[in-house]
This record gives sequence, C-alpha cells and structure tokens, in this order.
Amino acid sequence: MQAEMVDIQQMAGRRVMVVGGGGDGIGRAITRAIGGAGAAGIAIVGRDAGKGEEAATEVRTTGCRAVVIPADVQDRAAADNAIAAAVDALGRLDVLVTVVGGYIRYARWTPLHATADEDWDRVIDVNLGYVFRFVRAAVRTFLEQATGGTIVAVGSLAGVDGFPKAAAYGVAKAGLINLAKTVSAEYGKAGIRMNVVNSGLVDTAGGRAGVASGVDAAAVPLGRMGVPDEIAQAVLFLASPSSSYVSGQSLNVDGAVSARSALGGAK
Repeated sequence: MQAEMVDIQQMAGRRVMVVGGGGDGIGRAITRAIGGAGAAGIAIVGRDAGKGEEAATEVRTTGCRAVVIPADVQDRAAADNAIAAAVDALGRLDVLVTVVGGYIRYARWTPLHATADEDWDRVIDVNLGYVFRFVRAAVRTFLEQATGGTIVAVGSLAGVDGFPKAAAYGVAKAGLINLAKTVSAEYGKAGIRMNVVNSGLVDTAGGRAGVASGVDAAAVPLGRMGVPDEIAQAVLFLASPSSSYVSGQSLNVDGAVSARSALGGAK
C-alpha cells in the first residue's frame, strides 16, 4: 500500500482552543502551527490579553479566525466560561490544547520533607487542577455536540520519572498521563480522545531558568535543547486526524533523554 502524503491542511475546518496559546514559547509555537495547518478558528486563552492578541494577529495572517479569551486558569470558573465563550465565538469546539504549567515561576526547588502545603497546592493546580477543569468543560461540550473531540495536554518528563526537589510538579505531570488514559477509556465510544506530549528540556524562558538552577542540559543525547516548534509539531500531530487511532497515550519529545539508562553504560 502506497503511503499517503502528509496533508499540510490537516486541521482544516477544526475549531481549536489553546490554553496558554499566547505565551512566548511553546504556547505561541502551538498556536502558530495549528493556524498554519488550516484550522478554521482558534480561541487563545490566557491571563495576558496583550500577548494573546499578538498571537491572534499572527494567526490571522494564515486566514484562520482567532479570538482572545482573557482568563486566569486558577480561577475555578475560568474553564466553563472560556469554553462557552469559544463556542459562542467559533460556533463549536473540536480540539482543546492545554499548555499552561511550570514549576520555577510558582515555587522554589525544595525537598519533599520541606515542601509547604501552599506550594504543593499551587503547583498541583497550575499543572493539573486547571487541566481537569478545562477537560471536564470540553468533554461536556463534545458530548452535547455529539461530534467527538480531541484533547492534547502539554506535560513533562518530570511526570514520567522521579523529579527531586519538585515533587508536586512531577506528581501533577504524572496525573496528566493518567487523566488522558481515563478520558480515553471512558469517552472513547463518544469519539473523544486525549493524549499528552511530555516535553523534555526546551529552549524557553522556563527551560533556561532550569538550566541556570542546575538542570543538566549535557544529559540530552541529541546534544542540545529542543525548540518550541518541535513540541508544537508533536501537539499538532496528536490534535489532528492524522493521529485518529491514537488515544490515551503520552509521547516523550525529549531528545532521547528517556531512552538512556541513568547508569550511563560502559566508557
């Protein structure tokens, strides 16, 4: 059987929400990739309406409609309100992508025994709690529309292996992987699927801050940090019909970090 050519319009007709899509790094790259792949509309959700509008202006040059929905994801009402606003503006919702997250902006590197309750709660909510709320709202909408739907969460290698001095972050990112499995198993017959992209070390403000604080960039077998567009292309694949039989999975985009034994091997 002859292989099919990759369709550069693989998001044609899709209405997409990107939570964190106005960010300077991975979020902006994802918004740009989805717009360039022929999406009919993108709702860009985030606290900074100015950055959201910058991303929207960029996307509109591709012919994709873009709307900005200001929201603080840690506001418990934000998910329901944002999803409703997106449906109202775009006509329906087909794809949800969640990008917001991180550790260094919300807490200091701290061993588990010294982690404060408030730091734990903050990091869990900004990496997992809000995703649950947006996924719940999106699933409700997908069920009402009766057209199925696709969800992609940007996670981290921290959710795959132990992550010293940032236990809450690792636990939250591990939770995304289980959430994707649960959503996929529970709503698969309704045509709803969810996957996670586990990002490795990427050249963003957060990635550079991690390196500055001791994360070992030299441990990447490919010999470099990733760039936001490389994460965006993985998200685009999982958000598009090209991955229509992929659900409940997590994809490590990490320069082969997860492929290498921690013991290293013979020298």
